[in-house]
Amino acid sequence: MLDHSISRGWEAGSDAVPWGPVIRTESGATKWLDLCYCVVWGHRPQYLDLTVPAHEPGTKVPVVLWIHGGSWSQGTYKRLSEEVHGYDYLNRLVAQGFAVAAVDYRKVMETDWRGMCLDLRAAVRWLRHYADEFDLDTTRFAYWGESAGAHLALLTSLLPELKSRPAVGDHLGQPEGVQAIVNWYGPTDFTVFLSEKDTLPGWRDMPLPRLVRGDWEMLLKISPALLVREDLPMPPVFTAHGTADALVEIEQANLLHQRMAEAGHHSELLTVPGAGHVFMGASRSRVNAVIDGSIDFLHRMLIDA
Repeated sequence: MLDHSISRGWEAGSDAVPWGPVIRTESGATKWLDLCYCVVWGHRPQYLDLTVPAHEPGTKVPVVLWIHGGSWSQGTYKRLSEEVHGYDYLNRLVAQGFAVAAVDYRKVMETDWRGMCLDLRAAVRWLRHYADEFDLDTTRFAYWGESAGAHLALLTSLLPELKSRPAVGDHLGQPEGVQAIVNWYGPTDFTVFLSEKDTLPGWRDMPLPRLVRGDWEMLLKISPALLVREDLPMPPVFTAHGTADALVEIEQANLLHQRMAEAGHHSELLTVPGAGHVFMGASRSRVNAVIDGSIDFLHRMLIDA
């Protein structure tokens, strides 16, 4: 077994970066900070923070990879969005028996959508490779993404192969799929943005066109709702979306839910009346109900199944 406190040559990939500190929480959970899961030549190393709940010796726990939002251009795996930070829902997940991996990924000034998807797959492989060290159940993985992070979670699961770009990271023999997805207000159909691009000032400098490197038609090819097919495997999806979301309109959630149902895939939709993006404007009790519903979905898909 490797001593993860020792630095190695860069040819070792992610193992070249020593693991960060270990924290024991008051609840009995164990948190590993700054675990390097991927090193891509010419880019900064990618990290994740992993929290594993207290559990019986010899048992394995399900894993939720949390993918932050921020228009593919900002945000950090180190904290929740300001609007939902006070709800502490990741620690609530841990209290329910889930390991939580908060995952970093490259942004639009570093890579395009393909690189971001490849980063997430590398994180899944890395966690599966080290599953025994952390007591993780390799058969019970899920994504929980918000906004741009939710888009990447859906897109990564709907594109089984990225033939135009080789995999990044290590442990290429490990499976890359997940068994469930929580989609919080993620964009699923970029058709509306494509039709408005010529009327939006400064469009070319916005994060979305940078995501596709100016290839406007590519926006249609990375719209999750438009990619759903009956013959394409897709894990169960739980979507939560505010009805007054002006940034990513509720129709985006409705379309994904409709297409998933028509294709025979498991889809659940929870709408939040009057809430904007990041559930802004919703009461505290209503946001707590969304969190409870999301955790209940993961419990049913990963623990009760």
